[in-house]
Amino acid sequence: MKIIIIGAGGIGSQLGQRLFRERIDITIIESDPDRAQRAREQVDAIVIEGHGSSARILDSAGVADADVLAAMTDIDEINLIACQLAKKAGCPTTIARVRSPEYMLPDYPIPNDEIGVDHFIHPEMETAQSVVRLIEQANTTDIIEFEGGKIELFGVRLEPDSALLRTPLAELVQRHGNPPMRLVAINRNETTIIPGGDDTLIPGDHVFGVCAPEYVPEFLELAGKKDIRIDDVMILGGGLIGQFVAQSLEKEKNVKIVETSRSKSREIANILPDTLIIEGDGTDIDLMAVEGLQDMDAFVAVTGDDETNIISTLIARHLQVK
Repeated sequence: MKIIIIGAGGIGSQLGQRLFRERIDITIIESDPDRAQRAREQVDAIVIEGHGSSARILDSAGVADADVLAAMTDIDEINLIACQLAKKAGCPTTIARVRSPEYMLPDYPIPNDEIGVDHFIHPEMETAQSVVRLIEQANTTDIIEFEGGKIELFGVRLEPDSALLRTPLAELVQRHGNPPMRLVAINRNETTIIPGGDDTLIPGDHVFGVCAPEYVPEFLELAGKKDIRIDDVMILGGGLIGQFVAQSLEKEKNVKIVETSRSKSREIANILPDTLIIEGDGTDIDLMAVEGLQDMDAFVAVTGDDETNIISTLIARHLQVK
């Protein structure tokens, strides 16, 4: 299999490294010289320095013989043009990363086959959906949906008063009537255990299970988790992820967004009429306290800066946000 990746940024380089480990034939196209050089050093792939929306560059990469073209730059138009050109050249499968949700709307005036994209990837939207699921199931550490939500993989830490402790798993299954779930992994003291019927659980175990979504609340109760009601949410960062999270929650919860940029604050205030927009620095503990951070049920840090997200989350933890 031959795959062409457009863009060697965060997503493109990660994709290239994973495919390289699977011994897949990879060609990477990157316009930035520094990123192109870094890709040469990190991935055993052909790296072509140039623009992925150039027909000449795509031809030199062998797009006509490629099985997949994955356009992963952070510019929608480049990704869409690259996919269109790849389709015209005969590439059977095209994948485009997009930032604007407009392209994925069912009533978008240009159908996907005319755009030339077989699959759209929207990292910001997928991140936001994950955040929303974690807020809706506040007692879990992880939630991943499969088959359109028919099955969920979830993670949860067991409390000392859990009804699941110190009993062999096979006995627990029988005791609870063979419920629609199975534990698939236990993380204990930084060691991963693949559980069998004779294994027992202890307080603090981080367990991962696959189950029907409707059974998750019952399992959380057995795990010793108290029902956490999330009504007030503060989001740090008014970028696409923060906007998508607020848009999903603002009709049912009290949502605040803290954003440093004045122009962006005004912009998202028009987009999100039911969300309170606060212009300010999320790492300023005095500001966050004045704006009621200590009264929030949940705090979400989704700026584009890792350090800001970490520091602000530590502040929220210090102020005892649930």
